[in-house]
Formats: sequence, structure tokens, C-alpha cells
Amino acid sequence: AADLGPQPVSAEEAALWSRWTIPLPKQMAFSGKLILSPADVGVRVHRDGTDLERSAAEQLDALFEQRTGSPAGGHAFRIVLGVCDDAGAVNGVHVIDPATLRALPNSEQAYAIKPVGDNALYLTALDARGVFYAARTLCQLLERDLTDEKVVIPLAEVLDWPDLQERGEWGGSC
Repeated sequence: AADLGPQPVSAEEAALWSRWTIPLPKQMAFSGKLILSPADVGVRVHRDGTDLERSAAEQLDALFEQRTGSPAGGHAFRIVLGVCDDAGAVNGVHVIDPATLRALPNSEQAYAIKPVGDNALYLTALDARGVFYAARTLCQLLERDLTDEKVVIPLAEVLDWPDLQERGEWGGSC
């Protein structure tokens, strides 16, 4: 799927990606990156995906369409979104031990992003809200290096959760 297979990520590049994510995820590590044609990347939703999970996928597709002129419809590399089952699997692929997510503060909004092999990145959570926030984080990670000629996919393992139950702007709505 990749031009040269997974490539290493320097500490400087990891720091640059970290600066693009607001709020900064609690845990984020990069095992590598892939440089692909945007036409090779596809976004898939869990087969029983909710409206919010589909909305999260639509945000990723919208980013691809805005930057490349077409949504992410490829097959060589997949971005898969979905609430995990009781075993921590999405579409039959084990992603995370759900007890890890349940133990986090505000666990209904917690999420994990995890590469699976060299051809997939899974975004999962216990609740569709977490899947949505995972997609927002991935959009931030992708937008820096997404053009009509290439996309740099960070093979990032992310675990994140909010400190506060309510997300939004601080200081009211005035």
C-alpha cells in the first residue's frame, strides 16, 4: 500500500504532529508513517455504525474531499471507525481491551486509535461519542500533510479521554 512501506518518524516530526492536535491526547506514540496516494485510502464505518459514527467518517471524507478533490474511497489502506464490542473488536478485529477504556475518566468519551498491520488504522471507543472525538483527532493529524498528490498517514497509537465531562468553550457562550 505504501510507496516504501512504513517509514520511521523522527522525534521532530512526532513533535510537529503533536502540535497539530488540540487538545493534545493524553497518550500518543508513533511507530512509523506511510506515504500514500490519497486514492489508496478508504474510510469505513463499523457495519452497525450509528449516525454519530457515520458523521465521524463523513468528517474524514470531507477533509479528503477538501484537500484532494475526492472523498477517501480507496482500498489499499483503510481507516476503520466503530464502537468496539465486549471483546474490544471492531468488525471482528481486536483493537483494545475494553477494560482499558472503562477505567478512564469520562470513559464514554474516551477513545483509542491503533494501527493494525501496515494497511489499517482503527478508531474505536465504548460509545459513538468517543469514536467521533477519535476522528476529530485523526483529522488534525492528517491535515498537515494531505494534498492531492500524497497523504502521510501517522501510524499512531493514541489513547485519550477528557478531563471534564462537558466539552466545549470555556467562559460561557457570550
